[in-house]
Order: sequence, then structure tokens, then C-alpha cells
Amino acid sequence: MRKYPMAVILLLLAWHPATAQTLEEKAANQSCVCLGKANRPTEAAIKDCIAKSLAGVAVSDSTKQYLRQLTTVEAVQDAARKTRGLLLERCEILRTGKRD
Repeated sequence: MRKYPMAVILLLLAWHPATAQTLEEKAANQSCVCLGKANRPTEAAIKDCIAKSLAGVAVSDSTKQYLRQLTTVEAVQDAARKTRGLLLERCEILRTGKRD
């Protein structure tokens, strides 16, 4: 009987990191929401939403883990590139042109 609570705790600890989102994933999700509010998803709107989302996610992270990732120009550019790739892949507005 006593082994089950420990097994549950270990299972939850092992599962948690697998479900954590990266900086780029969170920023892509927020960028998609941002684009949903734009009149048209233009190139300028996409760049603006990505920049605002990356900054917002990095600053709002209580552990400052994301902020530490963005310490160089190259790191910011790389994060923006990855965010854009995820956004194009996952955002319904950009994939189909339809809004929710």
C-alpha cells in the first residue's frame, strides 16, 4: 500500500518536464492570438506579434529562465526564427486564412 503514493509522485515528476512548453512554443501560441486580433495577418503584423510575444513571455516568466535565454542578439534572432516556424506550422489563421 505504501508503494503506490511514491509511485504516483515519481510518475508526476517524470511527466511534468515532458509537458513543459519552450519559450518559442509559448510565444508562437501568443503570437497566434495576437494575429487573431489583427485586421489582416500581414508580414508586419506577424513580425510585431512575434516580437511582442517573445518579450511578454520572457518578462512574465517568474523563474527568469526565458529571459536568461535571450541574452544575445543571436539568441533573440534564433528564438524569433523558431517562433515563426512554429507559428506558421500551428496557427490556424496563417495555415487556412480562417479565424476561429
